[in-house]
Amino acid sequence: LDIPMTTTALIYLHLMPLMPVFSASLVNTFEMVPFSISCTSTGSRPVAAIWWIIGQTDVTNLALSKEKQGVDETFMVTSTLTYTVDRNFNLQSIKCTANNTIGGFLNQINLFVRFPPDVSVYNVTYEMTDPTRIINCTADGYPDTYTFYKWQHRSLYGHIIRELDGDTILTLPLVPTTLRYQDNGEYVCTVSNGIQGPDGVEKRQGAAKMTVYAQPVFTSDNDARNIQYGDIGTTVHIVVHVFSVPKFIYNAWFNKGKQIQTSTKFLFSESLTEVEDVFHGKTVKVDGYKSILTINDLTKEDFTNYTLILENGIGKSVEHTVVLELSTSTTKPATLSSGVIIGAVCGSLVALIVLMVLLVCLIIRIRKVFQPLAQHWNGKDDAPKHTNDVH
Repeated sequence: LDIPMTTTALIYLHLMPLMPVFSASLVNTFEMVPFSISCTSTGSRPVAAIWWIIGQTDVTNLALSKEKQGVDETFMVTSTLTYTVDRNFNLQSIKCTANNTIGGFLNQINLFVRFPPDVSVYNVTYEMTDPTRIINCTADGYPDTYTFYKWQHRSLYGHIIRELDGDTILTLPLVPTTLRYQDNGEYVCTVSNGIQGPDGVEKRQGAAKMTVYAQPVFTSDNDARNIQYGDIGTTVHIVVHVFSVPKFIYNAWFNKGKQIQTSTKFLFSESLTEVEDVFHGKTVKVDGYKSILTINDLTKEDFTNYTLILENGIGKSVEHTVVLELSTSTTKPATLSSGVIIGAVCGSLVALIVLMVLLVCLIIRIRKVFQPLAQHWNGKDDAPKHTNDVH
């Protein structure tokens, strides 16, 4: 009875994992470039499971975990996540949760996604009387420290008209009212935050259209058509090019102070066309109109001045005069010289033919003269020859 009784019992406790620890204090990555981050949980018994969430997206099934049991039979679990994000994940949190049957802990770090800016420029409309014309540019990238380059003013055909200093706001230089129509076109904003896009381009651009309502303008390419030509008895089409935003609503032709009316003699037409004008010192092609006056069966009295008057409800009416002249002698020499050349060629051919005929006749005549003589001599050659024997 003096011998003590000893009983040994093993108490196996289930232990909740400790706070998981990240391999980095934050993740700073590029858009569409894979990144990797690890999360380690210790002290769990039984082994803990690791869960990953980025923003609101569960990405647990994309992670790989390794576990190791210590001498105290607790587990250390390391999970590594490799993932690719776009700009929508910028400034979201990366959450790592370790838990087992007892419970668990969550830890989180911030995710920073670097990407080049999206550049937005918005269409604007002004009138020629508006003294201030501005256009706005917004950039959305990370980091959000931007460099703004010179703005480009382009024609709608892509030709660069001018470059202007500006940043998020471009204020157009002040120009005379009648020249503000030249502000029409496309404005391009160029921005960089030092981050290249997937295409390898660092400078990003956005563009928008500025529309300036102004009175119609007779474009510079009319200078070569201020004098137009025709011939009596023919039809002529007098063409004038116009730039008008908005399109003209009044369109009338005048002759000697009187408006010309539509008739079989005079016809009017118009159509869209590409015109050429000078915008802020640069010759460019823009969308415009051509107004056509057709005059049938020209007479001597039709060779005079014709004036086109236009209005579009903005500013004042404008007019342009074209002089119709009888085709001058400058157009005749080409026809005359062609006739002379053709006549000379024909004359040469006739002379050559006559010469050949004379030559043939001469040959025939010579043959007729010499043929009897030839026959005579040939006859002598054919006569029998006599030999005188000497006895």
